[in-house]
Amino acid sequence: CGDVHRQKGDTCEARVETAGKRIRLQGLIDTGSRLKDPLSGQPGCIGEREAVLERLEKAKEQRQSGFRSVGKTDAKILLVRMESLTLWGKSKKQIRDVWIGISDTRISTDGTYRMLVNPDIF
Repeated sequence: CGDVHRQKGDTCEARVETAGKRIRLQGLIDTGSRLKDPLSGQPGCIGEREAVLERLEKAKEQRQSGFRSVGKTDAKILLVRMESLTLWGKSKKQIRDVWIGISDTRISTDGTYRMLVNPDIF
């Protein structure tokens, strides 16, 4: 994982690690996202269930959180705790002990992006 990572437009590369396993995803930096972990206040990311949970061991810790989006004023999203999230975008950012929101729907129809990234992380 020491290879060079580059940002292209409003995208970034992401690496999620937990229980000794890691996956890499292409993320879309969502300038409209204001998602934050309600307990820590840390900016949040949303990953596709298929790309995150089904490729990693089941997360040991999970919880539900409320959120708002277009057309949804009182929705719930599953948050899972991962050991680390590393993003290569405007700069490199590594977050330990991170909660990631899990989406049951695809981030992009063609599967290019598998994670939405709050720009405040950078």
